Amino acid sequence: MIQHSFWGEIVEDWAGFSPGVKFVSPYFPEKEIKLFLGTEYDEDGEEIEIPPTTDQLDSFQKTYSAFIDGIDTVMEAIKAQTFERYLGLYAHYYENETKSGTPPLGITTMDKHFVTLQDVLYLRILDHDTIKIPIHYTIDTEHGLEIKLNANRIVAIGGIAET
Repeated sequence: MIQHSFWGEIVEDWAGFSPGVKFVSPYFPEKEIKLFLGTEYDEDGEEIEIPPTTDQLDSFQKTYSAFIDGIDTVMEAIKAQTFERYLGLYAHYYENETKSGTPPLGITTMDKHFVTLQDVLYLRILDHDTIKIPIHYTIDTEHGLEIKLNANRIVAIGGIAET
């Protein structure tokens, strides 16, 4: 356990190292979202047991602060690009009663789609201005959805652990 002026107490948690700070946003009004700092596993697939250094924590702070400062732009990009992904991968099935066997979901706008992205599991702040956001995606509960940001730009969208 270590202390940091921004993050507070850093503790080893179920998926790596977690600070006392939680992500709270009007985009996800129903909960405080846990943060993890750094990767969970090393290149050999072993759990990381050494906490982040002060320099890493300072770098994570800059990445997270930039994310918070640009949250409106980031969230608009997430809404747009995840909706495009829905249209390309899922809409042909879920919006067609003949294929799905159920009434269409009626997801015709970015905002209607964003409702399916409300169950954010956590945010992982990584080196090199990178953040990963895994989501329990109600459209695809088997794979979920993960968004990878670099310097507040979406660089990948895929299933959880696929970005």
